[in-house]
Amino acid sequence: MSARVQWPASDALAKRLKEINEAAKLSGKGANRVKGDIRRIVIEDNTDKLLGRGLLEGVDRYGKPLARMADSTYRKKGRGFGPVLAPKGMASRFITNFRAEWQDSGRGFNTLVCFWLGMVNKQGQSFAQYHLTGAKKPGTKWVVPKRDIGGVTPKGMAAIRARIKKYMSDAIRGTT
Repeated sequence: MSARVQWPASDALAKRLKEINEAAKLSGKGANRVKGDIRRIVIEDNTDKLLGRGLLEGVDRYGKPLARMADSTYRKKGRGFGPVLAPKGMASRFITNFRAEWQDSGRGFNTLVCFWLGMVNKQGQSFAQYHLTGAKKPGTKWVVPKRDIGGVTPKGMAAIRARIKKYMSDAIRGTT
């Protein structure tokens, strides 16, 4: 047997629910601020995972140290003194060419798409994927170890979760 309780309509409650609904809309000003904050967090996370440790190696998207550089890489003429994948510090291509853009998914919500724009070698060929997956050149000793920086670190995800939690809390209070 089911029970049913009906409360008299409350104009104040209906008004408050409408305010919460407006504050929580994914197309409102508050949501746009959150998307901007998340984009900034992801861009800062990319820089931090490459440079933030102050050592000669960064971390991958899981927060684990990247594979160390080969001695021959250290001796390479023209290579900067920065860590793996960021030899020129903030001027390195894995930092300057990184993009994070919100794109319409076509399913009623946006997706944050991250990529490296224009990362090509002297022959005009893309090369970032070889660092993300690792690569070998058949018939030679040439090897690029896997250094998967293509994602958000646990530290970055914690910052994103905290920002979303704040947004939800603000939406319930109607202060987004």
